[in-house]
Amino acid sequence: MLPIIEKLLILQDRDKAIAQVNDALAHAPKERKTFEERKSATAQKLESAKEAQRANETKRKSLELESAQLSAQVAKFKAQQNLTRKNDEFAALANEIRHFEEKITVLDDQQLELMEAAQTLAAAVETAITEHRKVESEVAGLLTDLEKRCSNLAARREELCAERTKLAADLDEDTLDTYERIIRKKGDAVVPLEHGVCGGCHMKVSNATLSDAMVQKQIVFCDKCGRILYFVE
Repeated sequence: MLPIIEKLLILQDRDKAIAQVNDALAHAPKERKTFEERKSATAQKLESAKEAQRANETKRKSLELESAQLSAQVAKFKAQQNLTRKNDEFAALANEIRHFEEKITVLDDQQLELMEAAQTLAAAVETAITEHRKVESEVAGLLTDLEKRCSNLAARREELCAERTKLAADLDEDTLDTYERIIRKKGDAVVPLEHGVCGGCHMKVSNATLSDAMVQKQIVFCDKCGRILYFVE
């Protein structure tokens, strides 16, 4: 194998490693967002549970107030009954008292239902709190791990880039320009030529290209895709 090909293969290895690190770092914000959304979902679930609990309590207080007002009105009617001497007025007040007491019974039943529901809602809030705290702790750990991983990846990229700079400096400008042009377009710039087939485009090369690659005296390019070839026996 030509020494220049060996150098290009090493350079290509570093470029691939750098690309992998860049991809991992580029994916990190998406991972971070996923973790945050997971925590946000449980926080929203907790808030919804608390809101349902608050609504229940508000409704119960409203019913209690309404029931108290009706009870006060019943007491007023009964007081009026005690003062009246007319049978028709007494009967009318009795009807009003019965009507208001029926309303109070309905309100009491509604309050009882809400009190029973309050127990279920309180349990739901406790469950949501437990779940949120668990997920919050897990997400905190995941975010810490992610930050460490990103820090390590950044350090690794710095090392790889430094290595690449040294490797590139050891190549002549024309060869480096050609390599970089190909790798930008094709992904792999230097590929094996095995059994007369290019390892990049997987097409059979011409006999002349195969012969030149076998001699291994100069850089040979695939006559189909333009990649740099190295002969593999």
